[in-house]
Amino acid sequence: YHLHALDGCLTAYAALEEEIRPLLESIWVTPLAEMDDPVSEIPEMLRGLSERVPAAMRKYGCPLNNLALEMASQDAGFRERISAIFEAWAQSLADLIERSKQKGFVRDDVDSLQVARFLVAAIEGCIGLFKTTQSTEQWGACCSQIEVYLRSIRPV
Repeated sequence: YHLHALDGCLTAYAALEEEIRPLLESIWVTPLAEMDDPVSEIPEMLRGLSERVPAAMRKYGCPLNNLALEMASQDAGFRERISAIFEAWAQSLADLIERSKQKGFVRDDVDSLQVARFLVAAIEGCIGLFKTTQSTEQWGACCSQIEVYLRSIRPV
């Protein structure tokens, strides 16, 4: 049994690295690398998210967040791998925020990594609520409040 369980974990780790990581990179990391202004472009990206994600993701939510909720407390290997993917997403947001500071889109005093980690958490929470409610009204409310928050990091 122990070897079978280990084999199952290794297969699940491979799925995480070979399926879920590339999916999340294509949805978040790659588009963020092409942005200049997170304050205007992230809300636009969120509004169009349903057109860019697979139908299964619209119905069942973010596979990374689902695994985080179910497996991170059960298995250190999952926790490390899931954390690394979330951190890569946050780092791509932080890099965007840093670039946008240089262009005058974001205040210089903003802690880019802290804002990025907050945004990942907020976006994942919004996706989780949408998964539960399947309500476009709920999604719209979340997106609008992320936009309000992002406007607060603009220079005055």
